[in-house]
Amino acid sequence: MSKFEDYEIIKKLFGGAMGKTFLVKLKKTGVEYVMKRIDYLDEQDKKRADEEVEQMKKLESRFTVKLICVFPDRMELCLILEYCKNGDLRKVIDIKPENIFLMEDGTIRLGDFGLARELTQKYYETFAGTKFYLAAEVYLQNRMTYMSDMFAFGVVLFELLTGQHPFQSSNEQTTIDKIKNGQHSDLPNWVPQEMKTAIIKMINTV
Repeated sequence: MSKFEDYEIIKKLFGGAMGKTFLVKLKKTGVEYVMKRIDYLDEQDKKRADEEVEQMKKLESRFTVKLICVFPDRMELCLILEYCKNGDLRKVIDIKPENIFLMEDGTIRLGDFGLARELTQKYYETFAGTKFYLAAEVYLQNRMTYMSDMFAFGVVLFELLTGQHPFQSSNEQTTIDKIKNGQHSDLPNWVPQEMKTAIIKMINTV
């Protein structure tokens, strides 16, 4: 079983109130990984983190960041993940979802499924950037479905095509209100009609 002492910390990548993320190197092989250290506040946090880890273990796909191993270290849970050397899509284009990562061969991986956020917060009460990718049903009914994921995917596609959020406004609350009311911008005329139809269906959840 792996342990913290098996890894050398190269640098800190991200730090939140409840968890920190590091670039590390396995001492035995020199291979680089990402280590996420998740703090436990109480047993409920521990249970929630354990459940999310179990879900991550089931995500076997070449398009998701691979979970290498998990081990405890004092009052923290350590996750060792595949390292995407080219960073997230924000490094390439100005979109918000920082859980889409670029591999050396140009392929992408989906990762960072929320384990480093504050575990005691409800999913729909996370930091401002994430709020812009939550469907209207999350705000209006406090629930998430598979369509909530389709909404977020549609927003990302819209941004990839236009460089702008479909519900963009001058402030956070107005953007959220526009999401609740389905008041999105139009896609440019050069976007193929079939693609327009698909994206609009994704982001129209009202």
